[in-house]
Amino acid sequence: MKAIVIDHYAHPSKQPVTNQASEPKPAADEVLVEVHSACAIVHPSTSERSLIHMRLHSGAYAERVAAKWQNLHPIPNGFSFEQAAGLFVTWPTSYEALVGRAQLQPGEWLHAAAGGVGLAAVQIAKALGAKVIATAGTQDKLKVCKTFGGADEVLDYTKSGWQKEVLKLTNGKGVDVIYDPVGLIKDSLKCIAWKGRALVVGFAAGEIEKCRKNGIASS
Repeated sequence: MKAIVIDHYAHPSKQPVTNQASEPKPAADEVLVEVHSACAIVHPSTSERSLIHMRLHSGAYAERVAAKWQNLHPIPNGFSFEQAAGLFVTWPTSYEALVGRAQLQPGEWLHAAAGGVGLAAVQIAKALGAKVIATAGTQDKLKVCKTFGGADEVLDYTKSGWQKEVLKLTNGKGVDVIYDPVGLIKDSLKCIAWKGRALVVGFAAGEIEKCRKNGIASS
């Protein structure tokens, strides 16, 4: 069986591929799955001919894998294997953050961003009846937020003073909920509403910001 064997940290192009990987042997509570697509950004997800996708902690870079049957889910109609591979973490993450933690309400303002979980957050927020201001660093990403996410407003966060535009759009109030998968929470706190909720769900920018507690308390 062909598989990628990862035994050290390296660029994906440098990881060795073997044609002699051991065939997985499913346990009593497992299913043998033929892998069509795996996602490297989040927990690997895989799909097989019976149209399922699932979560694995490791092992999806192989032609076949044994997986717990409880982790298998039907692929929604119209989704490709590639789309399904990236679906398992992005939407549940955004839904739990917005509904379970922030308890986003219809009519409230949400500040979200582009990217996998960010776009899911925009779509979920709109479905909940919230108003969304999406920020991103390129015009292409802003277009995606508007076209596919349905964001009410889009702003380029690389431009100085974008928070003032947020305050203007919200009539000086600020946003009720901040959804930050990038790691720009300090900048975003400058436009949060009184008693607003801030969700830090990732650090795609690569750095974990340090926020002063008194700055958060006064936001």
